[in-house]
Amino acid sequence: MEGIRTEGRRDRLFIVALTAFTILLAGTLLYPDTYAKSGVDAGPFHVSLTPILFLLAALPVSLYALRQRHDLVPRALDLILLLLVGYMTIRGVVAATNGNELGLVIAYAAYALLLYYGAAALGQRSSTVRTIFFSLAVLGTVIAAYALLEFILNNNFIYGSLIEEKVPIKSADFHRSGSSLAHPIALGNFLVQVAPFAILFYLTSRTKGRRFLWGLAIMTMASGLLVTFSKGSWGSAVILSVAALAILLWRGKLDPRLKKNIIIIGVISGLAVVLLAALNYRNLEFNIFSENRRQESVDFRWQMWKETPESFILHPLFGVGMWQGGKQVLPLIFEPGEEIPADWASPVDNIYLSTIVEEGLIGSVLTGALLILIGMQTWKVIKNGRGLALVALPLAASMVSVLINGLTTDSLLIWPVMVVFWISAGLIRSQMELLTAGAGELIDVRA
Repeated sequence: MEGIRTEGRRDRLFIVALTAFTILLAGTLLYPDTYAKSGVDAGPFHVSLTPILFLLAALPVSLYALRQRHDLVPRALDLILLLLVGYMTIRGVVAATNGNELGLVIAYAAYALLLYYGAAALGQRSSTVRTIFFSLAVLGTVIAAYALLEFILNNNFIYGSLIEEKVPIKSADFHRSGSSLAHPIALGNFLVQVAPFAILFYLTSRTKGRRFLWGLAIMTMASGLLVTFSKGSWGSAVILSVAALAILLWRGKLDPRLKKNIIIIGVISGLAVVLLAALNYRNLEFNIFSENRRQESVDFRWQMWKETPESFILHPLFGVGMWQGGKQVLPLIFEPGEEIPADWASPVDNIYLSTIVEEGLIGSVLTGALLILIGMQTWKVIKNGRGLALVALPLAASMVSVLINGLTTDSLLIWPVMVVFWISAGLIRSQMELLTAGAGELIDVRA
């Protein structure tokens, strides 16, 4: 009887931890905390919804991960991750110029560790993987649908008053959607990041009704991606799609039904995007061909990128610290004595160059080593995981999309994108632990 009561308490802790984890994920994606003018100031710090959700999730998720610590075999990845997070935190704290920057540095470290190890522990149960996958696919669909509505109305009517100061993106000639993530670049990154989960459910649907609904979700995400007018995210989606098709062709003969479903969703989504683009040709033309957009989207980025070598040389070993990259590089693109506009706070817009500038040689080497280890772990699960490979494939595509998008934006420093990335990395770790334990058929994520 005591054993039954103990097991009941263990299950209750799992349910509470998974619920809190999912609420933290949903809250991060449905409320634009990064860009919203809300919350309260507590001394030098700003307290808003996201840190409150984090604090509510931290205790149950940490307790569950601690209880399941024996299910996580110590690996080189853990050492590199802890070294990198510790280094970035110490360097960032030293470099912080105000309370908000200090809070962001500490929050990033806390989030990364909680999300990674929380997902690694929770993800060894099938219910967790299904819950997270389903949540990401549904949230992506809802957020994309709101992006389309925002575009049609030219008004983010839910969050507009909260974000208008930080996201001045309205124009008489050109408008683009940010949805609940507020900023179109963040939204574009996110939609490419979560689309693989909807695609998985579409391809594994057991009924025509479910397949239709997931096909509608994919079409909605593709259309939502278009109205972000984020060319970096468009490129990321195209690269991933071409790579996926190449891999499928390389593997040889496909199941005829799978091949048919891939063709159907590809054609329907493509037609939806083409029709939407044709109906909004003025926006599309302005975004791609106008001088204003070229200067904003291409020329200014290139100017920032050209100055990163000089910035790196000034602080080669330790960098300038987290969140300081833009402030370090931006003055270099102006002439001596030329005044920088007070409201300019441009990022480097390349996560690799940003890492070099902010974290220096030490942080860059640690980051590279961590990404390589995550990649090796992912490949092992895909190659040898049998049933677990079906879980790993959309996670791998999601993480790769972030790294591709990182060529044109500071993708891993965008809060919602960062949250999904570390959860994905943690779920890969959970599947690696199951593979090591010989449990390669336990996870079933079919729709």
